[in-house]
Order: sequence, then structure tokens, then C-alpha cells
Amino acid sequence: MMPLESIDFEYGMINVNAAWRWFEEIEHMQSPGLKDNNGVEIFEGDIIFYTYFEKNANNRLVMFVNGQFITELIRHGYYKPLVNVSDDAKKIGNIYENPELLEPADEI
Repeated sequence: MMPLESIDFEYGMINVNAAWRWFEEIEHMQSPGLKDNNGVEIFEGDIIFYTYFEKNANNRLVMFVNGQFITELIRHGYYKPLVNVSDDAKKIGNIYENPELLEPADEI
């Protein structure tokens, strides 16, 4: 993940890390402005570990659906709004750098 420096909509390019890239080369990750329990900013496509009130905790995928950020419990497909879990969650990776985290974790 790299910070965005500027966008040129006329040419369809993005300046990332002092290098211009075509829109098609970049995966844009939106942030709702929320942070995990360690103060790390959360983005769409991130994978968080959430244990609050769940007997069998598991990884959750952060998604932007129908105008809101939600989390999907990877093991069961159960959804919760991100705002309801972010304070008790820990960011453990994202779908681009850690695709193995999309596999259901062992039950506790």
C-alpha cells in the first residue's frame, strides 16, 4: 500500500510514490476514517480479527457495500457494520498482501 500524491483525471493517471500509473494499474482502497484497537487506519479490503462477544472469533473482511462500510465474518458470511467492531478489532492484513487470511481460521 502506498500513499496517493495526485490524480490526473484528464489522462487517467495517478501519481504514487513519485511515479505516474494508469488508473487500471492501481487498486484504490477507501478509508472510512476508523482505526483498529492499535490505532491503525482501516481500509476497504483490509482483514481484521474481531473477538468481542463471539465465542468462535474469526477474521473479518472490510467491504464498502450500499454506501456503508461493513465487515463479513469469513467463516460464516455474517455481516456487521464496521463502526460496530472497529474499536475491538485488530488489523491483520489485506486481501492484496495476505490472501491466505481469507481462509477460515480454526475454531477456538
